[in-house]
Amino acid sequence: MKPAEDTAAPTLMSTLKRFESAHGRGSVEEMRACFHDEALIESVASAGHQLGPDETAEALQAALQDGLYLIADWRYEEISPGVVLSWTAARHRSARGGVSHETVYRLTVGRDGLMWRVSLFPSRAEALAELERVGTS
Repeated sequence: MKPAEDTAAPTLMSTLKRFESAHGRGSVEEMRACFHDEALIESVASAGHQLGPDETAEALQAALQDGLYLIADWRYEEISPGVVLSWTAARHRSARGGVSHETVYRLTVGRDGLMWRVSLFPSRAEALAELERVGTS
């Protein structure tokens, strides 16, 4: 007997885990598949600039080729099924050309189980304050 296929829509949390795995393997195509087509994403790879899904994938590709870019020790806090706060250790080239080592907090809002809005914050408290201030829109 053939096992039943899982036809349930992906959850934001499962998408984030899939993104983390693809990131670890350097699979830009798989990372892009985690973004909603109308996504606006701030990332370490884009130096915190808000980009669309294709531009974010391009920024990730360039960062992965840089040699200094490293994101590790992914942690997650599911605020609600469509909102996840995550944080990671990040090493990347700074705006001044040096190297930054920091913890980066990401507030991710999902749509259709995909990453729709991603904002970066220097702390958990600031991310949660922004969520309280503007909500999930």
